[in-house]
Amino acid sequence: MESIAETAMQRENDESYVLERLFTFYKDDDYEKAKEKLILVYKTTNHKKYFEEYKRMKNFLSELDWEKIEPEIVNEAQKNNMHDYLSICLQKGMKDIVLKTIISPPVNQWGYAGFSDFDIFAQKLEKEHPKEILEYYYNKAYARIPNGNRNTYKEAVEYLGKVKVIYLKHFKDEDSWTHMLSKLLMEFKKRPAFIDEIRKSKL
Repeated sequence: MESIAETAMQRENDESYVLERLFTFYKDDDYEKAKEKLILVYKTTNHKKYFEEYKRMKNFLSELDWEKIEPEIVNEAQKNNMHDYLSICLQKGMKDIVLKTIISPPVNQWGYAGFSDFDIFAQKLEKEHPKEILEYYYNKAYARIPNGNRNTYKEAVEYLGKVKVIYLKHFKDEDSWTHMLSKLLMEFKKRPAFIDEIRKSKL
């Protein structure tokens, strides 16, 4: 299998699969060889699942070896997969970075957010940071109303439902929720389809 793996790496053909098999072979009896194969699996895999590799390496590698490879995984995840990067940040307890990112997503060279669906992170942070997550949900709702259609209005109403839950559940503040919704309805009173979706939702 070592020979097959070497050939596969030279040809850049299915090397990750063979290396994975070798890691499984060595992991219980030869830490150094298993470590070598595990790191090679990471380096040769295309379309990496950074968060999964992060967890697997952290669980297997010694503390010293993990300290060497962790920064590389985190940096590559930040560059290539924002979702995995934020998952790693949560794992590391770096919630301030996650909050900042989901509220003000990074933009690419054309000015568009590279990854805008951060709802899963909002759900995980809502209990500890209701104020920030309320802002996140409200912004998601508001963005779907101007120049919107029935589908985007329905999405906006779903996010407004989440806003309502935070106002009532976390802040016990029905007056602020009512005021916010009334203000929104007034602003978009000339959009009957949006008003209709609000009415049907019974917000």
